[in-house]
Amino acid sequence: MRSGISFKEKSDEGLVLDAHSVVESIQLAASNLREAIPEPKADGVYWLRTRPGRRGTSINGAPLDVSDVLRNALFESDRSVVLTGATVAYQDSFERYRASMGWKG
Repeated sequence: MRSGISFKEKSDEGLVLDAHSVVESIQLAASNLREAIPEPKADGVYWLRTRPGRRGTSINGAPLDVSDVLRNALFESDRSVVLTGATVAYQDSFERYRASMGWKG
């Protein structure tokens, strides 16, 4: 999907053709995404991934809110859980982090 556009020694016509090719690639990817996920979940996020030098594109999806999953899988058990991160506290409070992680303890 990437087209390695280089502005060195390209004519205006060449740049227009490159831009047109990129737009067509994006439109095709969007069409494929709509076909693959005809009814996307409102609480999810989806993206296309391409890797330089490799053929093909992968379609990925993830829920926007993982608090219920984490609460059920981690916090409601008898095991200890250690969470680390650079942005755990926000404005001297852990409440935002606790809510987003599903931690009610």
